[in-house]
Amino acid sequence: MDNPIKDRITIRIDHQQKIEAQAVAKDLGSDLSTLINIFLNQMIKENGLPFTPSNRVSELDTALDQLAIYNRAGAHQHLKELRDEADADD
Repeated sequence: MDNPIKDRITIRIDHQQKIEAQAVAKDLGSDLSTLINIFLNQMIKENGLPFTPSNRVSELDTALDQLAIYNRAGAHQHLKELRDEADADD
């Protein structure tokens, strides 16, 4: 099989964003270049972005926000207390 011609793409990103992305790639057992190539291949396959951009707040985000409010208020210091309270409501 012939080796395809490789091109170089140069982009400018925030330094901290690059560091964090490299750390995620390393945790996945890969490198940033490979993951960007995977993204581009998937974009071509989908003929668009391989995810749906959204400003919508997910149910998980809402639940985590509510839990953070409860924790700041000191209402539930431990998961056991939260479970006990939920069981008491049944």
